[in-house]
Amino acid sequence: MKSIYKYVISDSLPFKDIFNISMKKDAEILKLDIQFGKICIWCMIDSDNDDEIRMFEIYGTGEKIKDLKISKYIDTVQESDGRLVWHIFEIIN
Repeated sequence: MKSIYKYVISDSLPFKDIFNISMKKDAEILKLDIQFGKICIWCMIDSDNDDEIRMFEIYGTGEKIKDLKISKYIDTVQESDGRLVWHIFEIIN
């Protein structure tokens, strides 16, 4: 059955540069935003699917990208009235 599900990336700073999220296989990322001070990803999922681990990278504006991993841009969010700006990419295997 299809539904929209929220995955919390992190409760607070500091972030890990690379992090994993266990989500339903073939989950479609719809939105990345901050809710109640936490960065979250909302996905369209099929609850009948098994879980899979997906890998993501997060960078602040001006940070150097560490290597040439194949990645897909997801979205950008701002915290602290725009003083912190985060750019999230999914690492594609």
